[in-house]
Amino acid sequence: YEYRKDVYDTIVDAIMNHPSLEDVSGEGVVVNQDHPMWSLFMGFEHERIHLETSSVLFRETPIELVQRPKNLPGLHPSVYETTSKPSQPVEGEDYPANEMIPVRGKSVLLGKPHDFPSYGWDNEYGERTVSVPDFHASKYMITNGEYWQFVAEGGYRNKEYWCEDGWAWRSHRNLKWPFFWKPTGPAGSHEYGLRL
Repeated sequence: YEYRKDVYDTIVDAIMNHPSLEDVSGEGVVVNQDHPMWSLFMGFEHERIHLETSSVLFRETPIELVQRPKNLPGLHPSVYETTSKPSQPVEGEDYPANEMIPVRGKSVLLGKPHDFPSYGWDNEYGERTVSVPDFHASKYMITNGEYWQFVAEGGYRNKEYWCEDGWAWRSHRNLKWPFFWKPTGPAGSHEYGLRL
């Protein structure tokens, strides 16, 4: 703990007091790859990767092995509420209808210049033009209700809905529904609860 606190204090001090971060011109400071504080931004992004990885690991650890830290606030009261409503959502009632809308294809420029004023990993720099054909996209982000429909209609049993790597992962894990959905009803009923 003491070491982490020392590191935290050192970084805060560098951010608050390092002369290279002083906005002398009043136009803001651009921290790019040539800036002496670039390594801080690399550290921030690296920490985000660890948080994301940890989140996945917590979600995949058997629930009985996960311990809630004592200093975290309690769970929201709704966690403990039970409902008689089955977890079989209905379009238009539990989630909105989500139409597919056409998107016209075009050429897209990918990548970012080396002087772009935000952090980027090495594979994000440079330029490449890609020709994207016409396609359809959902009007809204996919809801849990829509994904439930996908599962209930056999989406986890149908290879045509998966890319090669995705299907290999699903097959290796022998998944029949998302890992963090927990069956709460008889086999085949598609009754699920969320793992907390």
